[in-house]
Amino acid sequence: MKHDFSDFSSSSIFTALYAQGVKSHMYGIVKAMGVLKDESEDIVEYTDAYEEFQAYLYAAEGAAYQSLFAEHSSAKSTPESLVKLAKGDILQMRENMKKMAGQLGI
Repeated sequence: MKHDFSDFSSSSIFTALYAQGVKSHMYGIVKAMGVLKDESEDIVEYTDAYEEFQAYLYAAEGAAYQSLFAEHSSAKSTPESLVKLAKGDILQMRENMKKMAGQLGI
C-alpha cells in the first residue's frame, strides 16, 4: 500500500479498494487472509487484526465511494474530507496487515 496519497483521486482510491469483481486489485484478499489464519502463531491475535483490516477496508471503500457524490449531496461532508477519512482507514489497514504478517512469520 502506497504511503503518499497526494496523487490519488477519490475515484482511484475507490477503484483500488473495491473488493468485488475479478478485475479488482483487492479481489479475494479478505478470503485469502481468512484462510491464512490457520497458519498464524496466535489465532486470536491474527483474527483480531484480520477483522480490523476487514472493517477498515470496507470503511475506506465506503468513504471513497461517498466522496464521488459528496459535491451533489445535502450531506455536510466534502469530497476532500471523505478522501482524508479513506486515507486514514488505509493506513490502519496497513498496520493490521503488518500484525497479520507478524503472526504468519513473514
